[in-house]
Amino acid sequence: MPTRTFNEKLIERLKTDARFVDNAGELIPAAVKDRAWHLDPGLLTLLMTDKEIEAQFFDEINGRWVFNYNTFITYLSDKNFLANAYTRFRNKIGLNIDDKFLPERSEVALVWPYKDCVLEGGQTRQEEKRTEIFFNELLAPDEINRLLAPKVFTQWKRHTHAGAHPISAIKRGEDGTIRENLLIKGNNLLALHSLKLQFRGKVKCVYIDPPYNTGGAADSFTYNNTFNHSTWLTFMRNRLEVAKDLLRPDGFIAIAIDHHELFYLGVLADEVFGRANRLATVSVVHQARGRNMDKGFSTSNEFMLVYAKTRGNNIKNVVIDEEKKKQFNLSDEKGNYYLKNYIMVQGGSRGCTRQDKPAYWYPIYVSEDLTAVSLEKVDGYEEVLPITNTGREMTWVTKPETFLKRFSNNEVVIKRENGKIVICRKFREQQIIPTHWIARKYNATSHGTMLLEKIIGKRGVSYPKSLYTVMDILKLTTDTGDIIVDFFAGSGTTGHAVVELNKREWGGAKGSLSSSSSWKSMSPSAKSGLKRFLRKRGLSAPTSSPVN
Repeated sequence: MPTRTFNEKLIERLKTDARFVDNAGELIPAAVKDRAWHLDPGLLTLLMTDKEIEAQFFDEINGRWVFNYNTFITYLSDKNFLANAYTRFRNKIGLNIDDKFLPERSEVALVWPYKDCVLEGGQTRQEEKRTEIFFNELLAPDEINRLLAPKVFTQWKRHTHAGAHPISAIKRGEDGTIRENLLIKGNNLLALHSLKLQFRGKVKCVYIDPPYNTGGAADSFTYNNTFNHSTWLTFMRNRLEVAKDLLRPDGFIAIAIDHHELFYLGVLADEVFGRANRLATVSVVHQARGRNMDKGFSTSNEFMLVYAKTRGNNIKNVVIDEEKKKQFNLSDEKGNYYLKNYIMVQGGSRGCTRQDKPAYWYPIYVSEDLTAVSLEKVDGYEEVLPITNTGREMTWVTKPETFLKRFSNNEVVIKRENGKIVICRKFREQQIIPTHWIARKYNATSHGTMLLEKIIGKRGVSYPKSLYTVMDILKLTTDTGDIIVDFFAGSGTTGHAVVELNKREWGGAKGSLSSSSSWKSMSPSAKSGLKRFLRKRGLSAPTSSPVN
């Protein structure tokens, strides 16, 4: 048996650790280097169990063995390590590092200056010109601990139509979770870390409309929108990581962004939430005619990145198209639906006839009062077959056992039309959700800027989202009783959307979208307070909105 070389022995030993091999059983050098950088105990133990390998990569100092990281990395980086006589690229084309294509490398990450730092990131006008400090996670643990330690919320007030009132107690659920709508004015990074004590793992959806990092005009009343590129990425990473802590296992996050930072934000969010958990990149047409001030291409859309907290979690099967929603004109305790004939295809189509699918052709026997069914002949029961009005023999939608199950679950309705028994199924509210949202309701001018002006009676808020954009993503990701967080609250569109959904969708009184009536009913002091807040609002304020 030929003697193995040192190189062959090292590769064979490294392959015994499943973390270092791909699906084809090939070694992943980058994974080994990453574990070496972390001084992984498993890797070091693996290397020390062979005397020859130990002698090559460990130095003995006063009777103790010290891992020589630089020597090990240099060896793995040598061109002769893993050299093969045959082509290494086989039949694949794509971006490649250390012979591994990017989709195969879980360690690929977006890197930028200050990534290993925490940035407080003030956003109010008073903080725009201050010098931001980057606290390195390794070198400044004391400063970071003080920055992110839970803070005391002060000056609590409860706002109603009658005005502001002092608070003696906060409403809580049976599990102790706060069950009131909260608007917190302050730095959102500090507030989020303080909220972790109460809301860690309890939030169903985070919706945020962060600064787009486009270099906003200095004289506009807007976010601090003049971050340098790497500073903005650090700012966002710090906040996305704590947002992930707040989410429930079945939770979601939706992030609004435009083309300036879309690609970098996408890679960053992939890293924080997992690429496999990215559900969609939705294009929202918020200004169909485009912006007049743009040169060249006139921007007419922006984007929304949607991620699930856990792989396999998906959005709800609901309808966001207003015209399509009208079709589901009936409802029961399970939700909205419309009736559809239980015959496979009215009028017929290929593959749905008795000859095509004989297992789906069978008689259903229905009692005289239409309340009971049988698949066996029963005296007094009327036989019903899947035959169209034109006499064509078709099939039922399901096999016999599935029909009985649906009938017992109240998913089948039997009625008599023109003396003939008709069997129908409840077709539940559902819609294929596209990744392009082009309806007029998403226009940010009509249903954002102008709507807000109507509510507060004046201009002054820059680029609010369409109320319907936020309402629709919340419809897809949340339900009654869920907690929603927006830590770039701005003009309060998310809070407004929750109020409207409570009225329309989640058990409250039906009402129109107009908010002017609510504004008119407010007391003078409440109006004054709201106007003052919108003029001097804390632009990095998170809103935690329990949907009651």
